[in-house]
Order: sequence, then structure tokens, then C-alpha cells
Amino acid sequence: MKKLLALVLAGAVLFMMKASADANVITKTETRQETKIGADKYTFQDFINVKWIKEPVLSPDGKSILFTAEQKNLDKNTAFSKICILNTETGKIKAITPEDQKSMSGRWSPDGKKIAFVKVEKGNAEIWTMDTTGKNAKKLTDTAFGASGPVWSPNGDKILFASEVYADCKTMQDNKVRKNAKEKSKVKARIIEELPYQVFDRYRDDRYSHLFIINTDGTGLKDLTPGKYDCPPIDLGTDCDYSFSPDGKEVCYVTNTDENLSYSTNNDLFIYDLATGNTKRITENKANDSGCIYSPDGKYIAYTSMERPTFEADRRVLTLYDRETGKHQKISDDFDRSILSFRWLPDSKSLVCNADNDGFTCIYNININGDVKKLSDNNTDDSPFASADGKTVYYRSHRTTHPPVIKSVSLENSDNTKVVADINKDFAKFKMNEPEHFHFKASDGQEVQGFIVKPYNYIEGKKYGLIYLIHGGPQSSWTDDFHQRWNTQLFASKGYAVATVNFRGSTGWGQKFTDEISGNWGGRPYEDLMEGLDYIIDTYKFVDKDRMAAVGASYGGYMVDWIMGHTDRFKCAVSLSGVFNTVSEYGTTEELWFPEWEMKGTPYNNRELYEKWNPINYVNNFKTPCLVIHGDEDYRVPVSESKQLFTALKRNGVPAKFLNFPDECHFIRKPQNMQLWYSTMDDWFKTWLKEK
Repeated sequence: MKKLLALVLAGAVLFMMKASADANVITKTETRQETKIGADKYTFQDFINVKWIKEPVLSPDGKSILFTAEQKNLDKNTAFSKICILNTETGKIKAITPEDQKSMSGRWSPDGKKIAFVKVEKGNAEIWTMDTTGKNAKKLTDTAFGASGPVWSPNGDKILFASEVYADCKTMQDNKVRKNAKEKSKVKARIIEELPYQVFDRYRDDRYSHLFIINTDGTGLKDLTPGKYDCPPIDLGTDCDYSFSPDGKEVCYVTNTDENLSYSTNNDLFIYDLATGNTKRITENKANDSGCIYSPDGKYIAYTSMERPTFEADRRVLTLYDRETGKHQKISDDFDRSILSFRWLPDSKSLVCNADNDGFTCIYNININGDVKKLSDNNTDDSPFASADGKTVYYRSHRTTHPPVIKSVSLENSDNTKVVADINKDFAKFKMNEPEHFHFKASDGQEVQGFIVKPYNYIEGKKYGLIYLIHGGPQSSWTDDFHQRWNTQLFASKGYAVATVNFRGSTGWGQKFTDEISGNWGGRPYEDLMEGLDYIIDTYKFVDKDRMAAVGASYGGYMVDWIMGHTDRFKCAVSLSGVFNTVSEYGTTEELWFPEWEMKGTPYNNRELYEKWNPINYVNNFKTPCLVIHGDEDYRVPVSESKQLFTALKRNGVPAKFLNFPDECHFIRKPQNMQLWYSTMDDWFKTWLKEK
């Protein structure tokens, strides 16, 4: 679940203001005043109009950066994306694909003269190539279920990509024939024989993601990973799970070959010899291994590895595979942070990566001897890559008060940082309050971190209602970021203070801190949240303790349900896609390794722990009015959880409303649905948090 996590409310918004003098409670605070504050009020329409920088990639000559610019369209209820080129010397940006299309995942050819990209037409995504001017576009693939993730070979004559297929179909044409037959059949029933039969927001329908190779003239299509395996893996992969060796003779890729994927996290690395067709496994670790990038000199393959099987939130350690000796070296083992994305520097002596750290996501340089150097701080930074001369690192950066930009930092002098691309330059016109980063000591002595943001048009001495956001995952964290769904500034623009606490289980404070939620869902994390709330009320006198809302999604939704059974200090609640019944959720989710790790077994052999942390057992204590939200296409935490919650609330006479989306999954993503989601929450808060 963390992957959603760490994707759901996850990582999103946030904040905190004025420090307490009580040394036993707070250890440090930080308020940043970097953003130019304007006067205009920030609205949902402004949020929808944000242009999102994604997938930045540096050109081979280091003079240009290719990136995807995505923007939602409220009227058409979708998002459009275009591919842009940034000149790193002049700062000029040029779009090379049309505004009203869906083009993404641009990748430079090795000589920098061509671009491979993904283009969506009539709902189907295929790989295309074009000149760097955007001209001479040519469709390269013609698949049954779409193509993604183009990767050029070193000499530019071949491209790797991923596409779903039926495992027993021999050709792409066979896949098309079967697909068409299924679509035309009036019988829509499924015969299911394997787990998982659903993945996140879709049925598998006997399809698997395979790795293909094709010549750039469109010939020579070949499936490199036949059989009932997925590449990239269906879960716990990275942004680079297949790549060519520098000499172009082999391909490394990641897949999970265990028989029962629903309770296995055992992704492994494999090498495919392009001349012989032979495949060999190069990792034997029973826990998760993912990502695979060859060093420029061809000596190593870098990847991340975990230690504990079936645990999706174990620490990701940056590891090197020596291609000559076959030995594996963990180079970030002494760095108690989990490595996210990573890329080699040109000299093959170090890598740049990002990792969560104390409420932020920072860029680091790690050399092959394990020495770690922080290159960025106090933002949410990702997608790092080095310049051709190895002197500059480029990365994507965003904060609560500003959408993503592209920045650069000198590898020698981390103080030498600058913005090289900002496609939302007019954002400074909005009046937004900076988040404050604070720490307090929990009752067991552990330091816990959080954020708070003052409401729009804050007036000193006035009391404000509080939106208390609880992140999902649960092994994720709130960071100072500009979130695509849970956007702090939208809540603040309505006149509320917004706060969060990174309770036990959050990432960025070491693996021990992360581990302390497993088997303890309603225990220490709940105590951290309540003690954090006490600290907020005591420290920030503008918070009205009689007008507070508990809001969360995924695990955050679970915690909202748990809170309703254990305290009535909140005036209202919002529970989105939350686990309400730990027993029934186990039998309906698609990733069984998650509850089996978190609850130390199945409900068949460890029912006591499932029941100990089961919100349904405390329904008779529920008094807090609750807005319940869920999408029917959510297969991670199925909609039946929210149906049970809503029924329990209404049956016990607790004020409740159920906002149900038939066309959404674990996230609310469609623009008009997002508009309804935010407006419904706003109405709920106006009803229950109104001033007396």
C-alpha cells in the first residue's frame, strides 16, 4: 500500500509556524521566506491551471533538457501533455509537440538528433520518433494494448519498450486478434485462476507486461521476457527497470518470477544476451531488488536492494553489481535513508540520487566507496541527473508554495543552486503563507516532525479552524511539496490552518522510525498524532481547538476511522479510501504481502492482531460527523471498506455523507471529479467548522 502511497495523501503538503520556549517539547523550528508573496487568492481553477514539469532528461551534449509539461483541462475532463526542450544556456523553452495532445516520456537518441516519445491516440499509447524540432514524427510501434518507456540502444539503432500481452500469444497480431474477439463478445465474464487478478485500478485479464526490443526502422520486433512474468514488475519497481549495457550487447531488466505475486516482493535483476538470447539471474536476494543502470564505463550495474522479504517499505540500499567478479557491494548501507531515484555521473565513480530526509526530499551524491554528500535541502527534490562534464546536477524541485521547477546545483559547491526552468512564473502573484517545519518530543522521548501553514489573509489574534491531514502509505511522509491531489494551499485559501505530523512509520528519519508502525497501526502512530495535536494547540494560539477536522486517505483514512472510535476531539472527519475492517480488507486487496507484513500474518492465523487494530470494533464509540469518499475502481483498498463505514455511521445515527466515484481508483484524478471532491469537502467543513 505504501507505494500509493506513499502515493495517496502521501507526500503532499504542509507546514508549521511559531516556536515554543518549552525545551522539553520542541527541539527546533524553521520558517523559510524564499517565495515572493503576492496578493491574489489562490483558487481551485488556479490549481487546475498549473503546468507540471515531469520526466526531465539532459541531452547528450548537455545543452538542452527534454521534459514533459502536463496540464489538466477542466472542460474536457482530462489532462494534456506536451514535450518541451529547455536550452540550459539561454533558459528558453520550446514546445515541440501540440498543446492538445498527450505526448510524454521523451528520450534523446545517443547522438542527440532524434527523440523517442510516447503519444496517446484514441486511448492507445505507442512509441514514436521525431526530430528535435518536432518534425518528421513517425510511429514506431503498433501494439495491442499500448507501449511505454522507450530506451535507446547506445548506437541508436534499437529501442526497448514495455507492452502488455497475453502470455500464450506468439505474435503481436495474435494479441490483437484475441483482444478484438473479447471486445466483440457479448459475454464479459472472467474465469480467474491466479492471484493477483487485479492490480491497483484494473483487472489483469491474463495479461502481462513484457519487455520488447525493436529496430528504429520498425522491423525486428522481439519479446525479451516471454512467459507469465511482468517487466517492469507490477509493484515496487523504480523509474528505470530496464537498460542497455554501454556496448549494446546485453540488456538488464527487473522482474519477479515467484509463483505467487500477491504475497511476494521478490523482484530480481536479470541479464539478457542479445547475441545468444540467453538469460541469467544476477540477484538471489529474496527481498526486493529494483532499478538497473549500467555505469558509463560498463564495470557496474547500480540498483537498490532491500533485506526483508515481503516488506515493501524496507530501506532501499544503493548497491553495485560488479560485472566482472559477480560481487554485490552495498554502497549506501551506512546511510540510514531509503534511496529513491538514482543516476550515474560520467566518471562512473559516483551517483546522484534522492531520499526523504526530515520532512523534505533531498538530492545526494554517493560515491562508490559509500561517501555521502547532500546537495539540496528544504524542498521536495527528485529526478536528479548529471551534466556531461560531471560538474553540475540538474533536478526537479517543488515546495508547498510553488509547483515544480528545474534547478541546477554545482557538485563542488552545493550553495551554488539556481532555477533553470519555471513554467509557472506567474505563481508569485498568489498570496500564500510559508510552511513552518517543527519538531516536538513524543511521550516516549522520540523526536517527531510536522508542518503548519497559516490560513489565507491571516489576522494576528484571530482563531482559525484546523485541517489536520494524515498521510497514507503508511510508510511515506508529508514533505514540503506542491501536491497534485492533496494541495495544502487550497485548504489554506478557504481560511483554515493546515497541519500535519509525520508519525511513527513515516520515511526520512531512519528505518527504525519507519518500522515502528508495523504490527502497531492504532498504537504509537495514533499517540504521535494526538500528542502532535496537543503541541499544535499549545504552540500556535491561532488554532481553534473546538473547530478541527481529521482528514486522511488510504492509511490516513484508516487512521481517521480509528480516531473516530477513540476520541471525539474533532468536530468532523473526512475518510477517503480508508481501511475500515482489517479482516475484510485482507480478502479483497490485491497485494497480500502488505497486510501480512503489517499484521504479522493472515487473519486466519493471527486474527488477534487484525482485531486489535480493527476500527469496526469501535463503531459504537463513533460520534464525529464523517464525509466518506471512495472510487469503485480502487482495488488496493476496495470500495467495500467505505460502504461498510458509511453503513455503520448511518446505522448508529452519526451524521455522514458518502461521495462515491464510479470512475476513480485509489486516487481522485479526473479534473471534474477533483472539483467535486474539493467542493464537497469545502461544504463539509463549512457545515461543521463554522465560527460560532
